[in-house]
Amino acid sequence: VRPCSRVGAAPSAMVAGSVARTTVFNEQFWGFAAVGEPLDVAAILFPAILAWLMRSDSPAFAYAVAATVLYLLALVVWYFWVQGANGVMATWSVSAIPQDFEALRLRWETGHIAVATLKLGGFVALILSLLTVGRLGI
Repeated sequence: VRPCSRVGAAPSAMVAGSVARTTVFNEQFWGFAAVGEPLDVAAILFPAILAWLMRSDSPAFAYAVAATVLYLLALVVWYFWVQGANGVMATWSVSAIPQDFEALRLRWETGHIAVATLKLGGFVALILSLLTVGRLGI
């Protein structure tokens, strides 16, 4: 395990020898749901509000809309690509990893890469929106 990877999973992962745990994931990612979901919604809503406030400033408005769309796409991609893999992995038992492990892991990892790429694009668009406020063009 890489240092600092999946920080939200650390408390449950540190429980040594817990035979009572019956699935691979159990509830170790609850922090991602409790914190990540509201942050994802905020990452969509705040650029949308910014776009509305900048609707008369053409370049800034366009970048704010792009940020909103990219953050929304990131959530959609996560839901259909990553969450599907999470749902399957949550049913696995610790003692028997299925034969299709590598394919599902690849889906999970590439889904996270796609989400991170979209969020990076959204962040860049948001920064460009703020840098172009009041300008007629770049």
